[in-house]
Amino acid sequence: MTFSDDSERRRLESELRQLTAELAEAERRKTELSTPPFAHELRNPLAPIRNALYVMRKVSDNATSMAQLRADEWNANWSSSCICQRSTRYRRGE
Repeated sequence: MTFSDDSERRRLESELRQLTAELAEAERRKTELSTPPFAHELRNPLAPIRNALYVMRKVSDNATSMAQLRADEWNANWSSSCICQRSTRYRRGE
């Protein structure tokens, strides 16, 4: 008959679970703190571009340039929307 002491193994397993939980918490905090400013820095330059396109569209009377301005405005809005969606997914861990 053999007896073994599992106390060391149990201690190491407990320590591993604790370290894993701490690492997951640190990763969650890093994601929460870094994602919003990063998304803001990507979105921020698009605001003046969108405003300029809006003003140019209001003062333009050329049909060809109006179509191009609308397309450019759509692209700027789409880019901003994509940045928002991606940053939200990143925060959720998707």
